[in-house]
Amino acid sequence: GGAGTGGAGAGGAAAAGTGGAGAGATGTGGAGGAGASACPGAPPSMVALALGDAQGKLCIDRTEVTVAEWETFVASLASGKPKVPATCAAVQLSKRAIVAGDALDAGVRGVTWCGAAAYCEWAGKRLCGKTVTGATTIDTHDPGGPTDEWALACTDGKGALAQAYPYGNAYVQATCDVDCSSDPSKCHPAAPGQYPGCVTKSGIRDLSGSVSEWTAICDDVQSPKTCLFRGGNFGSNDPVELGCGQVHGVGPGFPKGLPTGVGDDPEGVGFRCCAYVP
Repeated sequence: GGAGTGGAGAGGAAAAGTGGAGAGATGTGGAGGAGASACPGAPPSMVALALGDAQGKLCIDRTEVTVAEWETFVASLASGKPKVPATCAAVQLSKRAIVAGDALDAGVRGVTWCGAAAYCEWAGKRLCGKTVTGATTIDTHDPGGPTDEWALACTDGKGALAQAYPYGNAYVQATCDVDCSSDPSKCHPAAPGQYPGCVTKSGIRDLSGSVSEWTAICDDVQSPKTCLFRGGNFGSNDPVELGCGQVHGVGPGFPKGLPTGVGDDPEGVGFRCCAYVP
């Protein structure tokens, strides 16, 4: 974290350093960049949300990182690798579960936490976690609370106690790409805009369903071994899992799945990135 720079970045980082695997003040790169008051420009495009008096802005990707964007990143690895935690040293950053039939403009899935963190670093961003600092620990993070970046984005800054879903307070199954059990042909991530109602008032799409999203909520800030994700995916049918305040992993426990290894590649899990602008 801090002032680390990626070897083949897609854009400069925001002015303030970010935690864990995020980009810092001196992040560099080739295809874009951010000024002191702008969100990073590498794709996906970002939405900026004010954090309150003198707290700066939270920038978050408008959409999940797509298959096409992921493939551009993977191709860039031949020129150099972004900085990632030491616990990712043995993980192939391009690793991805074998999935078939997903559109190029749909959310990428089956990627590892290390790969997701590397993409965000390459793009001059970081995975979403705690406001300002980014990376945070499972034990100390307050899901849905006032410093929970993902929940703030999901609720247009109101917090998960004030709003349960990105589109409102009442769960409506058909609004987002969820519960494909009745039609297996639909068991794929959504393309941006495919579910027009699955959007916040700020224009952030598919935070509920489509693909679950890796976060910077992990067992350790500097050397993460297991991390959590958010939002549920196209196969989810639990309104709690699909809400703005829930964190989860794979399997039973905690309270919806155990924290998942940074080198694992769960089939339904993708990501989007965040950044902080003072």
